This record gives sequence, structure tokens and C-alpha cells, in this order.
Amino acid sequence: MSIPLPRSPDGLTAEWVTQALQQNYPGVEVTSLRQGTVIGGTGTKIQLLLEYNDIGQAAGLPPALYAKGGFEWHAVAFATSYIAEAIFYADWAPGMAANIPSCYFAGYDEGQGIVLIEDLGLRHVRFGGGQVEPLDATTVSQTLRLLASIHAATWNQPRLAKLRTLGQRVGTNFIDHFLAPDYYAQCLAAPKGSHIPKTFHDPARMLAGLRANWAQAESGPQSFCHGDAHMGNLFFEADGTPGLLDFQASTTRTPDGKVVRDIDLPSSDVVQFHLEDGSVVTVRPSGTEPKIKFYASCRSAAGQPLEQATHKVLATIETLKAALDSWIS
Repeated sequence: MSIPLPRSPDGLTAEWVTQALQQNYPGVEVTSLRQGTVIGGTGTKIQLLLEYNDIGQAAGLPPALYAKGGFEWHAVAFATSYIAEAIFYADWAPGMAANIPSCYFAGYDEGQGIVLIEDLGLRHVRFGGGQVEPLDATTVSQTLRLLASIHAATWNQPRLAKLRTLGQRVGTNFIDHFLAPDYYAQCLAAPKGSHIPKTFHDPARMLAGLRANWAQAESGPQSFCHGDAHMGNLFFEADGTPGLLDFQASTTRTPDGKVVRDIDLPSSDVVQFHLEDGSVVTVRPSGTEPKIKFYASCRSAAGQPLEQATHKVLATIETLKAALDSWIS
């Protein structure tokens, strides 16, 4: 049985969490719910501090979970990421003997994906985000074995064939935008840009290389791949054992590491326009009213004073609003 998925933190009520948990724990009831820590990002993570009825206590449900999904203004632009993670926990994770967060609910619809996953703080894990020291050889070996266990669990499974190419979605929604000449020049001009090797200073060359990668024929064994296994998506148990977070970019790959396909996602009535200055206009129909909604995401040049940057962004938004008004009329 599917349940409606909230679009804002206010919708994460005791009643809704009860409905969600009852998908796998019949008879459970959340008797008390408080929202704790909120962690922003592509997907918002909201800590839920919970108490249960006798059935929930007997099932050993934890006193805290994290609800992860699209709960902020940018959710419309990243809905496919939330849906991908919900699909992973619902359809792929149960067959993997890997160190990943336990999931207690995973649901998605055309514009949202929500998972209720364990609060790893209760296990006193250490998160890899922000770590600058290199990993030792033992930890690197353990991490490679963790990734390999996911590959092995899905090696050449027939269901991998239904996944579509990464370039069809990421290439047009993300990479083309990030490698737009003006925007990429801004990134290189920022302090962190000085650390980028000269080989990667030509966005046209990089984009051509990525497109050539995406165009590779699908041949040889394939397997499910995390797709974004950087330090920020790793955690470590007290004994140093690594684990993986964040399956929003899951893909399938060939043995040589070439990305072939990403998770097959339900279609969504969303159109995005990427402008030359880096702005993005997203258009989608309302799910509850007879209207079309427009969202504008704008940015200023890196390093500008806050007041100047704010003025620039607001002016860009007004220009976009005027252009949309003229176009609609």
C-alpha cells in the first residue's frame, strides 16, 4: 500500500511516520515524535526522535531515525535523486550484504522520494566528510572490498538491462551546466580552483571526453555501482570498518569503470532551462491546483561581497520574472 509523501518537514508527523512504518511493522504506532537535528544538502536529513507503542518496542524499533528526501526549495530540481535513493533501498539494498544504514521505509512518487533510515549516531560511527588525512592501506583495502561486495551481489543480473544511460540524465541536467564556460571559469577563479590540475582547465575537452565515455558500447559484465563513493559518503565503525552512505547517484558500470546506466526512474513532468549565466529555470505543473509553477535558481560570481551578490541575484530573478511574464502573455 502506497501512502502520500510529504513535501515539507511539517508533514513528518507521528501519524505519517506510523503509516510509513506499518508498511513493514503491522500494528506499530508512533506515540511521540520530535524533530531534532536537520542536515541540509541535495537531500535534507531530518532527525526524528520517536517513542512507540508496545508493538514497536517489541520489534526493537530505534528511538531515532532520519527522514531523508526533498524538503527544501530546491527539491523540484533534484527529485530524481530522492527517487533513486528510495528505489535503491526498496529494490536493491535487501539483496546486498554491505555495511549501509538500515532502512525502515522507502517510498517514492513522481516528484518525491523519502527514506526512513537509522540514526548512525546511535552506533557512534565516525563520518568521513571533512577528513583531509589520507586513509591507511588497511582502510582502503576494506573500502574496496565493501564496494566489490555490492558489485558481486548484482554481477550481470538481468534487471541491470532496464537501466538507462547516465549521459541521458546527468549529462543534460548536471554536467553540461557545471562545464558551461562562464560558470566553470568562475569555479577556477575561486581559491579552490588553484588546486585543479591544468589538464582539467578546458571544459570543452572534459565534456567531449565524458560524452565519449557515455557513448561506449555496452559490453562485458556489468554490476550495480554506488556512483558517488567519495569521503563524504563514507562512515566508519568504532573498529574502523567502513560503510557507505547516499545512494542518490547509483549506476551500473562495466569492469573498466565506465559508467553505463543510472537507475531507471519514473518520468516526471518537469522541464529545466539552463541559461548562459548559470541560472536555471524549472517549470512543472502543480500537483494539487490547475496551475503551472516556475522556479528560478540564480547565482552570483564567486568571491563577491554578500550585499553585492544578493543584489545581483535579486536583479537576475526580476529579469527572469519579466521575461516569463512577457512570454506567457
